[in-house]
Amino acid sequence: GDQIGPFLIEGDEDCEPPPEPEEPDCPDCEVCDTGRPEELTLKYHFIGVNSEYQPESKASCRAGMYPASARIRVEEKIYDVSDGDTFTITPEYGGFSAYTHFEFLDGD
Repeated sequence: GDQIGPFLIEGDEDCEPPPEPEEPDCPDCEVCDTGRPEELTLKYHFIGVNSEYQPESKASCRAGMYPASARIRVEEKIYDVSDGDTFTITPEYGGFSAYTHFEFLDGD
């Protein structure tokens, strides 16, 4: 699955990034465009990596070291997570917007 910073998206194992095009003129392709999910199950990893789908300039969580344990606010709900923990987020108003804010509350 895809990982954005310390958050690995669970349940999207069948949705892998496309292989690199062999020709420079390859047309754009849609990658697993199934609309916005009703919920997301994430696994927290304190070793963050860059997303395979989202360019680094668009993501606020990037490759790097994150706290081994953290208190995180997502969609106005608070989660206490440690490395390897899985948690499910649901959108506050019935659907995820283009931006879903993840806030580390521990000051790290």
